[in-house]
Amino acid sequence: MTDALGRIPLCRLAFEPGASLPDTFLSGPFVPHVGAANFFNVSPGDGTLIQVTTGDKIEVPQGAAVAATNVSDEDGSWLVLGLADPAQDMSAWFTSQAFSFGGAQDPAPGIKWRWVFLEQDLYDRYRPTRFAVDRITLAPDTALAEQDLEGSTPTRSIGIAVEVGTISIHASSPATPDPSTDTTLSSGDAEFFDVAEARTIRATGREPATFLLVRAAEVEA
Repeated sequence: MTDALGRIPLCRLAFEPGASLPDTFLSGPFVPHVGAANFFNVSPGDGTLIQVTTGDKIEVPQGAAVAATNVSDEDGSWLVLGLADPAQDMSAWFTSQAFSFGGAQDPAPGIKWRWVFLEQDLYDRYRPTRFAVDRITLAPDTALAEQDLEGSTPTRSIGIAVEVGTISIHASSPATPDPSTDTTLSSGDAEFFDVAEARTIRATGREPATFLLVRAAEVEA
């Protein structure tokens, strides 16, 4: 679900080596995914200590506070997805410090917290929105076509956040291409598009492209 400001609650935590996140910053429910090649010691709020590494994810329940330390010699990162219960009032969603402030925070020395998408949709502030997040890698000059962008429910908008490489977003139909409508995004870029503005997504350049794809749709009554 989007938050009360219409934002997608998807954020990145960047850790310098040895940096520790206090348990006062993030509380559940949320799902963190370890992105960079690192090891982290994590206290998930139940008195235990676990170690996670690249590709691992943790499902943190409602109200549980999480502390984490980057115990490797390299920079590390988490991709954090905030969760919400549609049965609860919106005032009960995303109440931890991490999701309660602006797009950028530094919760502790050596740690940065950034929203992936800063855009707000005023419409979504009044109509709850459901979304799905996928990480996709395309080989050079390969593409996701229109049928690949369709979700299980009618998609209203598409968010793209490029992690590696460069992609081109084509608004026109493959049958009637119009290069003037293309948009190019490179590593670090993130943008939302109306579904009609993103008919084909293609990896350009000589290297594979990896990006986050968010499909946003209205919550069915």
